[in-house]
Amino acid sequence: MRISVDKDDPGYRDWLLGSRARIWLDGIEITHVITADEEAREVTRYATNESGLMYPNEAKDGAQRETLRGTVRVELPPMVQQWIEQGVAKQPAQGIRALIDTRVI
Repeated sequence: MRISVDKDDPGYRDWLLGSRARIWLDGIEITHVITADEEAREVTRYATNESGLMYPNEAKDGAQRETLRGTVRVELPPMVQQWIEQGVAKQPAQGIRALIDTRVI
């Protein structure tokens, strides 16, 4: 599975934004992830220092990115995983928002 929060990436799915997906690389949870691809075995994320602060990019107009390679595991919340299994996640975001709006909390 490939997921991304980058609109220019083929793995971008607007319904995943805010889904609290968890990304693991070689058994270690990775934060600040932009794109995760289990098949390509790559994670692109914002580069951080030991304190977790992001490094600015060379142009100083955003954060520096880094690509890490290894065994990637994407863990989606149960509700999102259920939507994928039911085929709901293939619909436009409005379809999923409608499900969210109608569920009992």
